[in-house]
Amino acid sequence: MNLLDLPTEVVVMITKALDKASDINVFVRTSRTAYILLNHVLYKFDVQRRGGKALVWAAQKNNQQTFKNSLQAGIKSLNKWFQRPLIIASRSGYTGMVRLLLDEGVDPDTIFYPGSRIATTALYIAASHGHDAIVELLIEKGANVNLENSPRQPLVIAVTNNRKAVVRLLLEKGANPNAQRHDNMTALCIAVMKGSTEIIEMLLNKGALTELGGSWTGTPLQAAIRKNHFKITQILLEKGADVEFGDNRDPAPLLMAVSSGYERLLGLLLKHGANPNPQNSYPLHVAIFDNKIAMVRLLLAHGADVNRKNAEGQTPLLYAMLHKKDEIVDFLLLYDADPVAESHCGFAPLWVADRQKRREWSKVLWQKHMERM
Repeated sequence: MNLLDLPTEVVVMITKALDKASDINVFVRTSRTAYILLNHVLYKFDVQRRGGKALVWAAQKNNQQTFKNSLQAGIKSLNKWFQRPLIIASRSGYTGMVRLLLDEGVDPDTIFYPGSRIATTALYIAASHGHDAIVELLIEKGANVNLENSPRQPLVIAVTNNRKAVVRLLLEKGANPNAQRHDNMTALCIAVMKGSTEIIEMLLNKGALTELGGSWTGTPLQAAIRKNHFKITQILLEKGADVEFGDNRDPAPLLMAVSSGYERLLGLLLKHGANPNPQNSYPLHVAIFDNKIAMVRLLLAHGADVNRKNAEGQTPLLYAMLHKKDEIVDFLLLYDADPVAESHCGFAPLWVADRQKRREWSKVLWQKHMERM
């Protein structure tokens, strides 16, 4: 006699007596009749004995029928039944599966693994992987784009991973353009470091502050200069970034450009009004030390004081002579450099010229000295 010829309730009892899901599955698959009669037993076994692994499999394979079968088998009776499936579906880009979970009442703002290093939300996961359709669905279902107690900000990860469509969507839905990472680096600073011009413009157009920086990047302007991003520096300045403002831990923007040898950036900063004679720093002396005559020329053309002394009391001319920057000395002699301005040690350009037996310099310096008397 065929087993399936037995009364249905007996067949079900026999099936329930099996203690392995694999055995039940083999039995269920023996015929269509067995499948119709016993498939629900397999799913109930999964819920009661295996913690709902079928639902996790459904999320991995984007199998909505298996999802529905698990629901009918009472999967929602399990604690955190939706956690892994929602994480998997959000990461994999299975919009339909995410919708099924949300339609079953799952809170879109649920924080997974709270208090741990991997604490996260579905919105963060979807944003990280660039699944804008899921991001939009989660927001539509009530996900907060600025969840205060969220361990990580969706906008920050979207910017970090250069997910332009997601960044645009989050900003349109009200995401804070000044969202910060755990180390206080702003979304704008991250975009600058990544060189993401389009994202930078999105953030600035939504009100991102150009004075907010990060713990090691400085302000967005400083970050742009550090990375030698001319176009980004230009965008920031045109959007109102303060050309003089800098994080106290880093040099001012102009000094950063000079120290790094970025001539085009120096010209851009000066064009936007950067002070060539900043308090407590000496960009002209730095340019001289690095033998950057083009930078020396730029600074002087924009008002750098040719007789401004550094912390040791050395004028640019004296400094250039002491460091044997002959070409720059020749250039500075074309300006109204003071030939007898002494340093704290009592050195003066004229004295150095005589000591170095540079007669051509001595001649010009004596002539300048006579003209200045």
